[in-house]
Amino acid sequence: MIDPLAEIVSLLQPQAAFSKRARANGRWRVSRSETGQPFYCLVLAGSSQLTLKGYAPVTLEQGDFVLIPAAWEFAMSSATPPAANVPDAVPHMLAPGDVWIANRISPLRSRP
Repeated sequence: MIDPLAEIVSLLQPQAAFSKRARANGRWRVSRSETGQPFYCLVLAGSSQLTLKGYAPVTLEQGDFVLIPAAWEFAMSSATPPAANVPDAVPHMLAPGDVWIANRISPLRSRP
């Protein structure tokens, strides 16, 4: 049996410059302005929100996968994002390819 999603991804041949594991807690938002590069996200646990310029926000739940072949302006945030006037969160590098986007007061909890 052919997996239609796998076939589409294979045909698009996305080549992201890098990938990372991001963990977050609290209310947060990270915005990016790209130059048409691919963006992908797999939600391993919890939920988040994806907002693309010109589109309504989409809530992503555990197990959801998103592939944007050519991303321009978008934001990832907590399921309940902070107010628009609150500055974006600054990702903190924990290790190569592993970032934490979080409330610095809350303790970091490792996931298996």
